[in-house]
Amino acid sequence: MRWGPWILPVCLFFLAVAPARAQQAQIAESVPADWEQRADQLRAWLSEDSEWKAWYEKFRNRPERGWAGYEDRRKRPEPPLWLEAECASLLDAEGLLGAACDLLQELKTGIPAKPPPQPYREEPPKTIWWEHVHLDALWPMAQWQSNVYGVVGVHATITVKGRFQLFVAPGAILLNLPNGRSRDWQPATDWGVAFRLTDFRFPGTGQWVSLHFNFAEAWLLTGQPAMAKSKIELAGFSFTFKRDPR
Repeated sequence: MRWGPWILPVCLFFLAVAPARAQQAQIAESVPADWEQRADQLRAWLSEDSEWKAWYEKFRNRPERGWAGYEDRRKRPEPPLWLEAECASLLDAEGLLGAACDLLQELKTGIPAKPPPQPYREEPPKTIWWEHVHLDALWPMAQWQSNVYGVVGVHATITVKGRFQLFVAPGAILLNLPNGRSRDWQPATDWGVAFRLTDFRFPGTGQWVSLHFNFAEAWLLTGQPAMAKSKIELAGFSFTFKRDPR
């Protein structure tokens, strides 16, 4: 048998197959038979990669200074050799193996397999203008044993922080107050603060409302009765319409 024409193709075949077989043998030797050992490898790799990411975020745009000058750039830790074949054989991995497969996918594509979770931030609820318009009712004078009442009124507020609100402009309120012989109805303007107490569905309707407690000072818009002061302190409740919170 003449080997002359076949020597070169055979040699090229073995040269091509030998590295692949050597890599497979290396992978086979690196795969621990026990899952606990493989889990330890994954934990160590994930921890080292996390440390490398922290270092990279700090020094990616500038050199790292050491004791004797500048340190060499760190190389990203290599995954276990057996991991790629393990991830390829699974449709959906979870837990420790799932995290390792996700990181391996990130190394291969440069895109995280799963977006990082965003920190939770409580956003203040968005409101529209008519949710800040208050309808006033049951406003007695704040001083003890007074006979001044705010019967009905309206004002608008802006939220300062949380449940606390401030009158955005002077409101209007209709007062019932003594004049020495009987009682008068007098229009007044008021300004103050409000505190939202609770939200509830108005009985008999499907409309949601917010109940507020208000403290305000009122000034009469017409002639001052003999028994009334020029500035009247009032406290009472108001309602605002609210969208369905569901």
